This record gives sequence, C-alpha cells and structure tokens, in this order.
Amino acid sequence: MDAITLNEGRYINPQQMCCVISLDTINYKHYIGKWKEQGLVIDVCEKQKPRSAVIFQNNLILINSVAAETVKERFCACGEI
Repeated sequence: MDAITLNEGRYINPQQMCCVISLDTINYKHYIGKWKEQGLVIDVCEKQKPRSAVIFQNNLILINSVAAETVKERFCACGEI
C-alpha cells in the first residue's frame, strides 16, 4: 500500500484514515481546543494556516496545512477507493 504524501516528507497511511474535514468551512478553533484537551491532536502545520484535519481509526486527529480536497485527490490517486 502506498502512503499519501502530505507535505515536506510527511506521509499518512490511507488504510488508517476515517475521514478528512475541511477547516475552511467550520469553526475549527472550538473543536481543536477540545481535541487538544483530550490529547488527540497532532499538529503539523508549522506556523501555516490549518486547512484540514485527517481523522484516523485510532481517534487521532492530524491537523495540517494541506487542503481537504488535495488530501482527497491524493487518496483517490493511491487506489484506495
């Protein structure tokens, strides 16, 4: 299985993904605060604007600066659908 490239050498396993949420369309700051309190957030934005959250089967949430649509396109390109 091919991994999906996010950016700058960061890869995710598409078999572990549950969903991708666009942070451009929701009031994500409220949710991220709750998720961080629960210790569920991995933030890889590196001072860039958060654009999507990838939720994994083990309930971890990866906040990244790649658009949700881009993650979806890369997911489809790897042949998981």
